[in-house]
Amino acid sequence: MRLRKLIIGVAAVGMPLTVMSTVIGVGAAWAVTGTGNYSCTKVTGTITFKPALKNGGTSAETTTIATTASTCTGGSPKPTKVTGKATIKTSTNSCSNLANPQTVTLTLTNTPAVSPKSVLHATSSEVVTTKTITFDLTGTVSGSYVSSSASGSGLLTQTPAAVAKSCASSTGLTKVTIKSGKLTNF
Repeated sequence: MRLRKLIIGVAAVGMPLTVMSTVIGVGAAWAVTGTGNYSCTKVTGTITFKPALKNGGTSAETTTIATTASTCTGGSPKPTKVTGKATIKTSTNSCSNLANPQTVTLTLTNTPAVSPKSVLHATSSEVVTTKTITFDLTGTVSGSYVSSSASGSGLLTQTPAAVAKSCASSTGLTKVTIKSGKLTNF
């Protein structure tokens, strides 16, 4: 009797594991590699600085970029949304670093899901006018939606005067917001 209960108990535990591994295995078979070129005309997001950027800052800096691109055309499957994440580490938290080109590795998660994820390897540059700040990226994409010529841009909500004021303040510049932009892998 005891052996029978043990066998039934093992079967009761084992059955859900078998079903779960079968579903995971089938799900993995559905993974699709994204191909072709696409362009997204709406990009929003944030760039966060820890510690805050300051004029003459001397602490090691970690910059975190989080973006969402939508209104996309092209590609197979056609992305409806592309989220991007990147972390950049620099030796100082000086506001002057904003003007310096940075190497950026942006991991892109596409909806619908593709495998492998896309990775944008790019160099950033800052374009400042009297009223706006834009960050431009140029580089390549590996993984899904492979491209030897990719670009992106992000127009900040903050004006150059607002960024300068935050950099000069005792609390510094902790975050900027991307209000518009584009992402293209042509």
